[in-house]
Order: sequence, then C-alpha cells, then structure tokens
Amino acid sequence: MRASVMRSPVPGPPPSQSGYTLIELMFVVIVLAIGILASVKLFPVASREQLRDRMRTAGTYYAQQQVETLRGLGYNEISVQEGRYPAGTGTTNLGPNNAFHRFYTVTDMDDPLPNLKRVSVTVRWSNSRGDDSVVVSTYLGR
Repeated sequence: MRASVMRSPVPGPPPSQSGYTLIELMFVVIVLAIGILASVKLFPVASREQLRDRMRTAGTYYAQQQVETLRGLGYNEISVQEGRYPAGTGTTNLGPNNAFHRFYTVTDMDDPLPNLKRVSVTVRWSNSRGDDSVVVSTYLGR
C-alpha cells in the first residue's frame, strides 16, 4: 500500500489588494473640490481685468487717433496753436455711451527748439475702480 503523502500547497504571492480605500477617495475628492473652488473664484477677477484692459486699449486708440489727425495738419494750423483743446474744461466725448472723454494740449518748445511743439492727448474714462486715463504725446516740427 502506498502511503499518501499530503503535500501542502505551494506558498505563492498573497492575493493582490488592488483598488482604493474610502479614505483615499475622500481625500482626492476634497483636494479636487478645493482646486475647483479656487479656480471658480478667479473667473470674476479675470473678467474685470479683461474689461479694464479693453477700456485701456480703446482709450489708447482714441488718443492715437487724435495724434495722427494732428500730425496730418500743418505746423501753423489753428488747431495746433499753443493751448488746450477743447478750450477750458471741455472734452470730446467718444465711444459707446460717450464713456471716453478726450482733450489735448499743445505747448511751444522754448529755445533751443523754437520750431517744435509738444502735443499731449489725454483720454479719460470711469471704471469699477474709479477714473482711469491714458496720455499719448508727440512732437510736431516745421
């Protein structure tokens, strides 16, 4: 008779424990929620800054437009005589809802540059943070 030999099963690697625990998943959800909330708060700030930049671009455009008009005039033209235009505290209203207010000043340069005029164009507007402006300057010569 044969004696049966009991063999113990060959020890192998333990069964894999794949997957995530509930605590790990909750941690990931919390981190993602904090990240999403932080990025959502940036949208209004970015929108305000974008509007502010658009207003500054439009103001610069209106100032540059006036500078180009004045460059096209002759040195002795009435609109480039020394002074503020429009005179006094008046402004030229521009843009949608007349949101932009433009004026310019002409200054005759002293010796040693008597044939030179400095023209500064200022455009002002209001935004959520108060008043803002841009100034573009150029020189006109004979």
